[in-house]
Amino acid sequence: REILEKVCGELSVPCKFLDFVPNERLYRYYAAADVFILPSVTTADFKEPWGLVINEAMNQGCPIIATNAVGAAVGGLVENGKNGFVVQEKNSQALRKAINKLVCDQPLKLQMSMASKEKIKNWTQENMAQGFFNAVEYVKKKRFS
Repeated sequence: REILEKVCGELSVPCKFLDFVPNERLYRYYAAADVFILPSVTTADFKEPWGLVINEAMNQGCPIIATNAVGAAVGGLVENGKNGFVVQEKNSQALRKAINKLVCDQPLKLQMSMASKEKIKNWTQENMAQGFFNAVEYVKKKRFS
């Protein structure tokens, strides 16, 4: 955390680092955010199955940036170029480019924010089940190809 705070200060990037926030107050932070980023990576013993925080952030109108290691990103909730960006996991340059695009292009950020709210508004249990299925199929293709 100290290193990240120092880098943000040196680059004049306005960031607020939080300690634990209870679930019932999280929505306030999502609502205040310009973008929600979930840069998960696959490890030997973990792959982000869905990333329910993406659903929560979209409900508050956040554009999303997530890696293709996140189930919601490959399962259809995050639509690359529409309500956010899906980038290759472990590709810091792609992640940087996506962040920079949203930070510097306010009309795009607003458009993606509205698209997030619209998408999550219509996200049903059936959509969720199909999304999980799509995410599992994506992982199976990657693992066995």
